[in-house]
Amino acid sequence: MNSRVPKDRRNMLEALSTATQHLEDLGIEEDAHGFQEQQEQQRRWRRQQQKPKEYKVGVIVVDHGSRRKEANEALESVASEFKALSGYELVEPAHMELCEPSIATAFGRCVERGATFIICHPFFLSRGRHVAEDIPNLLEEAASIFPGVEWALSQPLGLQADIPRLMQQAVEECIAEKNIQSEDHADGLPMPEFNI
Repeated sequence: MNSRVPKDRRNMLEALSTATQHLEDLGIEEDAHGFQEQQEQQRRWRRQQQKPKEYKVGVIVVDHGSRRKEANEALESVASEFKALSGYELVEPAHMELCEPSIATAFGRCVERGATFIICHPFFLSRGRHVAEDIPNLLEEAASIFPGVEWALSQPLGLQADIPRLMQQAVEECIAEKNIQSEDHADGLPMPEFNI
């Protein structure tokens, strides 16, 4: 038995092994297997009941990246506004390619400021190749430099439930700005809200 296993766990494992062996000796293999499954279910339940690990969370808001300075500056504004709204202290903008800060740079900045868990939010509309493959690969590469720092990728912006409401708001603002009346809503009443 491994001496690194805590004593109570070692005792529990020995008792489990003895009980299993006893059932097998009696020729009750199916019961022994069922007993082991029951013990494993109890261990999983106990792990789920344990207090969650505490982390210092860093958030990276990543877009594709552009050669246009204005587009990249827009992401910086979004990240800054998200930081103010969310209350997360460590929020960094990043671009997947074409310009800095890269995902690796943003990851490093979060870790330097104390992050032990990085959540990357893809500022993309769908879960295409960039979100499904490229960004996770870049995050894995960035994390390899910082052993012990964990990371996760949130769903892209386009899959969030409030997107239809934001689209509606943008359309209504455009209608008001252009001072037009929509044929769909010729009665002058505001466009209906989505029930999400």
